[in-house]
Amino acid sequence: MKKTVLFSVIFFVILFFAMKCDSSSFSSKEIKWKSNGTELSGTLLLSDNPAKSLIILIHGSGNIDRTSSLYSAHAKKLAKMGAAVFYYDKRGVGESKGDWKNATFNDLALDAIKAIPKLLEYPEVANAKVGFMGFSQGGWINLLAHQQYTKTSFLISISGSVNTPEDQGRYINKKTLEGLGYGQAIHQIVDSIEMINSKVYRTNSGWKEAENFIKPYKSEPWFKDLGLGLQSKDSWNWKWYGNLPSDFNPKTYLEKLDIPLFAAHGGKDLLVDGNNSYQYLENLKDHGKNITNYYDVNGRHGLRDKKTHLIFWKKSYWSDEYWNAIQSWLSEEDLI
Repeated sequence: MKKTVLFSVIFFVILFFAMKCDSSSFSSKEIKWKSNGTELSGTLLLSDNPAKSLIILIHGSGNIDRTSSLYSAHAKKLAKMGAAVFYYDKRGVGESKGDWKNATFNDLALDAIKAIPKLLEYPEVANAKVGFMGFSQGGWINLLAHQQYTKTSFLISISGSVNTPEDQGRYINKKTLEGLGYGQAIHQIVDSIEMINSKVYRTNSGWKEAENFIKPYKSEPWFKDLGLGLQSKDSWNWKWYGNLPSDFNPKTYLEKLDIPLFAAHGGKDLLVDGNNSYQYLENLKDHGKNITNYYDVNGRHGLRDKKTHLIFWKKSYWSDEYWNAIQSWLSEEDLI
């Protein structure tokens, strides 16, 4: 009984001090703004002193709002480092209106850009350098935001891919098939199916030919595992996929990059080829680009550190090494 009581006391003492150490050293402001008529909602985090940088977080794919642990954890951590941070609900999610399923990559980039005039009204960020921090698909949106907002001072990409959307899809299929134990022959069949499906989605033609091609494979277990069947014509997938820029290649933008970039990659990322992205950016760095690469050989998508899940008082799911790398880079670039 005494041991149980003692353990309980120790538990709550540790938890109390952990929560105290995690207490906020910044204030928050609720922001409403419009992007091409669509009302969006977000939160601006401000430290006590005027910020040297304003970091705007950009979402990955899917339904993402401010309650996501990925975004809220990064926003608060960066704010504690001294940056001003803005993170928001993706259109059609949380308190933001609209529908991301009907949006193009350029629309999503514009959503972030349109918030900037509103943010710069606050004296704490009036003279701050503005940059974008994209996660996963947000790494692509980063590049478009920089192209459209010429005053962009820096970019941060977490688990961003340097490959095209189509190549990215092939990588995900490859890793899924490998995990299920399928060989190269199945990989090639899946690639062919995806190429045909892509053409149908983009052109809204060739439906019959595509159905005839995939018909022999519909009963295969890998076909269902990957969800390779064509969506019905009333599915939102059609318009969303059609909105993806068919000629979008992030390498085109990266090769013209004229501002500092911090990029983080995971060696065990099943959604993005982290090693490929790291090697490509290292090559650009060797050719004079201001790029800082962080690579975690055991890192997963979003660079989450699985080990920290086991530490009950540690709210962060990212390693200290990861946070230190970001903080060091921000300091070196005079952004905090």
